[in-house]
Amino acid sequence: VSVITVAAPRRPELTPDRLAFKNPSDLDDLRGKIRLVYRMAAHHGQEFLVLAAMGCGAYLCPPKLVASEMKFILLDAEFRGRFKRIVFAIYGSSLTGARNLEIFRDVFDGVVVS
Repeated sequence: VSVITVAAPRRPELTPDRLAFKNPSDLDDLRGKIRLVYRMAAHHGQEFLVLAAMGCGAYLCPPKLVASEMKFILLDAEFRGRFKRIVFAIYGSSLTGARNLEIFRDVFDGVVVS
């Protein structure tokens, strides 16, 4: 068992519709951190990942944006076939958590990683 932790963007400024980061640098930061987690796991031969909804809880990152970026990067040629199974541990008992869980489920529906 290995553990990789990375700090999510903390309460970034969002667009008025709250669906995206206002500052492009926050999106670049998020993408870099997602890629870092995947690279570290792949480098150390991890085949099974348990991931979180990076920053979508208390840090108020937009869940659809985060899920979409995590999926897009995962499907990049660099990571294709590197992992056998990925699951998301998303706390779903609050209103935000339940919404986050639903959004991640919708975004990743049908994705095959192996």
